[in-house]
Amino acid sequence: MPLLGPSHKQRWGWMEGSDRPQSPQTAGVPQILSRQALNSQTRLLSSARIAHSLRADFVRGMFHPCDADAIALAMYPPVDPVIVEVGPLALRWYGVLMVTAIFTGAWVASRYIKRQGDNPDNLWDMLVWVLVPGFLGARLYYVFVQSPRGTDGLGRYLEHPIEILQFWRGGIHIFGAFIAGSAALWLYTRWHKLPPLRYLDAIALGLPLAQAIGRWGNFINQELYGPPTTLPWGLRIDAQHRLSPYSNLQQYPDSVRFQPLFLYESLWNFIGFGLIFWLSRRFKKQLQPGDILLMYLIWYPLGRFWIEFLRTDSWFFSGTPFNVVHILCAAAILSGAIGLYWRHGRKPAAG
Repeated sequence: MPLLGPSHKQRWGWMEGSDRPQSPQTAGVPQILSRQALNSQTRLLSSARIAHSLRADFVRGMFHPCDADAIALAMYPPVDPVIVEVGPLALRWYGVLMVTAIFTGAWVASRYIKRQGDNPDNLWDMLVWVLVPGFLGARLYYVFVQSPRGTDGLGRYLEHPIEILQFWRGGIHIFGAFIAGSAALWLYTRWHKLPPLRYLDAIALGLPLAQAIGRWGNFINQELYGPPTTLPWGLRIDAQHRLSPYSNLQQYPDSVRFQPLFLYESLWNFIGFGLIFWLSRRFKKQLQPGDILLMYLIWYPLGRFWIEFLRTDSWFFSGTPFNVVHILCAAAILSGAIGLYWRHGRKPAAG
């Protein structure tokens, strides 16, 4: 007696080398399949179905990450922005990461100063005199230059001036920090009779690493994101952290993911730190005071120029995709390139 009846033969016909049910002429042919063969075919079919399902889920996740919760959750802050809160005081991850970034960058800078034959304590002594103006410049630049025009940005700060001082809630800009901090460093070194270019080189060496670390504070605060994306590393942003027009949940529901600009800038700075550090050691005999600063002025603005096109928390010149940062980046890149060429690229005059 055959183990499988005609209905089973039709169901398993494709397993026997056909892509359609068996014909009536072959339906009555006795089929002798052992239970071992049946179990083997069952396992093959189950494996094929599972593989097909996983492949379909992977493809959906690659091209429609809004439907792939497992992928989307990977780009969502795993912790609350506030670590601990006691009365009006709060310890925030943003502050912890910023302090970590500052001291890591300062340690790299102090090691450079020591290699140059100076006392590294000089850098630690000047740190507070550079940081205070730097933070103040970074915050004021963001509020009055970088923040969006309207109630989501400058308008809110003008209506609630106390929020201008609340930098721990996010919203500082590296160009403001660099301008104010560099001016403070120059004045400090002149006052204490230290070589300013050497110390600017030291800061420029450690700064990319500090920036790379600090950008993860933006991740936890759910800020520094770009427009919607279908990339698998899209960032989930809660409604209360979205800027207009993405705060419209009917048009941009919770499933929408956004470009993680903090990640792009962090990776760019990690690479920049590695590159500039290698160049500073590989060509230390050829480099002149100020060269590391010029390299930083080329590398960081180069990446920031392109990232800035995706910013959602900036205002742009009317009818253009450009803003003030693009101008500053272009000026910095040009200055750095001309400076390095002037120092190293010109042919010596014939004597």
